Amino acid sequence: MKKPTHKWAFRSRFRADAFGWEASKLASQRLKEALTEIKAVARVDPLVAADGAIVLMEQIWPALAHVDSSSGALGNLVNKTVHELVDLVVAAPADEKISRHRIHASLCRPRSRPCAGWPREASTSFAPGTSGMPVD
Repeated sequence: MKKPTHKWAFRSRFRADAFGWEASKLASQRLKEALTEIKAVARVDPLVAADGAIVLMEQIWPALAHVDSSSGALGNLVNKTVHELVDLVVAAPADEKISRHRIHASLCRPRSRPCAGWPREASTSFAPGTSGMPVD
């Protein structure tokens, strides 16, 4: 199966240190635009949209690290956006191996530094009612 690709417009806007400390309004606008772009692709190809959601989640922190959002507006928007992105990732069709990779990629930032204990054995299961962390 060929890996899906898409030229995401938000990638250039969400690079490390893309926004200064006073750019809360601009950062909020760009985040809304990125979410709209991903949702539009999700209507046509949910698998590509899931990959885009993971890319955006990986880039949110480095891009917004220096923004002053003392009002909490940007933080609330980021929280809402991440919840919507996770819903898109979960809804995308995939076998168990790809789903585990997506969950791992969305929880561990950046991809170059893997989370402790990953990858786990294939017998690892997720306990219902927990925080979603693997249990043996």
